[in-house]
Amino acid sequence: MWGGILDDHDAMVANSSNELRLLYADHLAGSRRLLGRTPKIAADPARVTKAIDHALTYSRPKRLYVLDTVSQIEKMAIA
Repeated sequence: MWGGILDDHDAMVANSSNELRLLYADHLAGSRRLLGRTPKIAADPARVTKAIDHALTYSRPKRLYVLDTVSQIEKMAIA
């Protein structure tokens, strides 16, 4: 799912004007770094689909579905 996200970002930047690239250079660099880390911290789409199915079909769904790595770490730190 996230395989071509950096290529898409680079293509968007390449199609932008020089003025826009200069004006938003710091923001574009930061968003590219974030997009590079996203696959490592995002929840697996299959797990998300399973959680949505559970929430919609079970008579007593959970109040919170913790699916991604960052949320799991936060939950352990709070507990």
